[in-house]
Amino acid sequence: MTTASMRGSALNVPSGFRRPLRRPMPLRRHCAGVSSSGPPGEWSRANSTAPAGRSRRPWRSGERPLRMSIRPSRRHSARSRGSVRSAGLPDHDVRWPHACSEVWPMIVRYGFTRIAAAAVGIATAAAAFVLPTTAVRAADTPAGLDAYYAQVLEWTSCSSGLSCAWLTVPLDYAKPDGQTIRLRVGKAAMTGPAEGRQGSLVVNPGGPGAPAVDFARSVADGIAPNVAKSFDVVGFDPRGVGLSQPIVCMTGEQTTRWLQADQSPDTPAEVRRLMRLSADLAQGCLTKSPLMARHVGTENTVRDMDILREALGDSSLNFLGFSYGTYLGTLYAEQFPERVGRFVLDGALDPSLDLMEISKGQSGGFQVAMERFAKDCSRRDSCPYAGSAADVLGGINALLAELDRKPMKATGSRRLLQSDAVTALFTSMYSETMWPSLRSALEEAVKGDGSGLLDLADYANDRTG
Repeated sequence: MTTASMRGSALNVPSGFRRPLRRPMPLRRHCAGVSSSGPPGEWSRANSTAPAGRSRRPWRSGERPLRMSIRPSRRHSARSRGSVRSAGLPDHDVRWPHACSEVWPMIVRYGFTRIAAAAVGIATAAAAFVLPTTAVRAADTPAGLDAYYAQVLEWTSCSSGLSCAWLTVPLDYAKPDGQTIRLRVGKAAMTGPAEGRQGSLVVNPGGPGAPAVDFARSVADGIAPNVAKSFDVVGFDPRGVGLSQPIVCMTGEQTTRWLQADQSPDTPAEVRRLMRLSADLAQGCLTKSPLMARHVGTENTVRDMDILREALGDSSLNFLGFSYGTYLGTLYAEQFPERVGRFVLDGALDPSLDLMEISKGQSGGFQVAMERFAKDCSRRDSCPYAGSAADVLGGINALLAELDRKPMKATGSRRLLQSDAVTALFTSMYSETMWPSLRSALEEAVKGDGSGLLDLADYANDRTG
């Protein structure tokens, strides 16, 4: 990705952090701004208390994919997660000497493919992070947006020791005097004295469509002490996501049908059904959220980020973005080059690629990770498939083929479909810490019980019951 327009030294973000999957504020992980509004006990909602749902099956000790720590090897980190790119500096491999965050999978469908993005940790480097005292001056306020840039955030105490506020932005930037929307902002205050404050660090975990308010707490808990003492860590739920005017596109029942659609259509009828579901999704967004659906997207989010920067009192934006968050950072640097402070773009997305190229590249990444899992599994007594890595892959492929023909019984009255199993496999490829859970789930599936794989799919889809 292009970094010529970015200035400043590298943000070095040492130390690991932990972040519970089930957050105090039950924010649904939305897919590209899409949320569901189904009956209680099925899908968690963005702005209501998540239902308790069914009792989850007990995970074996050390295998439950909650509150996990990632300990990938350095080789794994450098190859699978890419490089941190910083202005004026060459690419360098990400190093992970400590435990980092839990996996945060978000599975998003585009047409016939799922594109998954994950914020899986904070990069570690050796040098300290130091900012010069001279700030970059911001350019003039864009025409018609003076009132938005002049607003003052009113902070109140909220979850996880954060301070929260509402940021007002125009629904349509072409009509700044028209309808407005509010974005939820969370701040983990700097730990040092006020006189040492050097600004804010805005963070985004990826997605697209991941809420970031609570993510600010996770970053603040794991960031280098010399950064935490001088910077407020700030996250915001992008428009259409979380508590920021969430888009509603489908009922819970429709969401289930969408997620369980055949991912490997073998006949013209199956292809037509998948296309119809895609069209229904788009129409549902336009019907249920007619205004917001037309005004979400990266470009508007980037403009929201610049209003947030000003409201935070910063003349330049310091930004830490993962996965899709790197695209937000890149586009911001292109639109507001004079306001770029210190950027870290981790797991950088090439903005020149189209959706098909991104999908192919990610599929290749999943394949590499799956082959690594198969090799590891073949060496363990707990592996449900005997033989070599090729035998393990063969067994998994046979399972998927069987599920394509006939669903497998699972928890209660539910059934495991091929699409659920694929989601479980994708989710488990984000971190080696999930491999024990996947082995256990595959062992159950070999015996005819799909509950373990369905639990992993529910985890990825944020389904609570």
